[in-house]
Amino acid sequence: GPTQGPTQGPTQGPTSAPSAAPEPSSSCILRAELGFPDYEDVDNAPYYGYHTDWLEVWFEGEDEYCDSATFPKWCTYENTNSTSTGAYISNVDDFYYDWASKKDKMQEEMFEMDAVAGKTSTFYVSHWYNKLDYYGEYKCWSDHMLAATLEIVSISDGITSTVMDEDENSGWKHAVSNEILTHVKDENGDSVMNPEYEGEFSLLVTCDEECECKAHDYTVVKQVG
Repeated sequence: GPTQGPTQGPTQGPTSAPSAAPEPSSSCILRAELGFPDYEDVDNAPYYGYHTDWLEVWFEGEDEYCDSATFPKWCTYENTNSTSTGAYISNVDDFYYDWASKKDKMQEEMFEMDAVAGKTSTFYVSHWYNKLDYYGEYKCWSDHMLAATLEIVSISDGITSTVMDEDENSGWKHAVSNEILTHVKDENGDSVMNPEYEGEFSLLVTCDEECECKAHDYTVVKQVG
């Protein structure tokens, strides 16, 4: 800025208004998809088994959250399977044709949040546990590894941009490990949820007033225990 004030007052007011702080974008949308983008077809999955993950969204300044059963005014929900919810994959051995023709399925869920400029959204993904770890004695049946992937884009004035974090990641899933199954045996030999399975994560996405959106604070947690 100048080192001192003017020596005399200006003869007239400014010919144009000073630059104002940017207004929130009139169109700023986040679209989140939870699914299995790595597999063009269910048979491309590297393991057999059944895996379901769910997405829940919280929006800054709102008391209600959005999920497959709750639709506040700022959120819409769709599923590629109109009769079901969640991101689900079911992959069985095609050698058993009749079984595979009924069981091989893959579906994803999609959320859209409006007016997100200048706000932070929180995304929670959690695993839904089966009653037991089916065919866990076979390595090819490792559905604990088939975590769904969360992908998010921002849409502003018709322009779609991929949301990434500071490491340029654009897809997030809960942690998996070959050694950590979804279920373990209790003292009675019954199948129970494994407290070491990290089946849940949260992710924040913050959009500025011009609808530039960044993901941050990815955090994996254990659901049990």
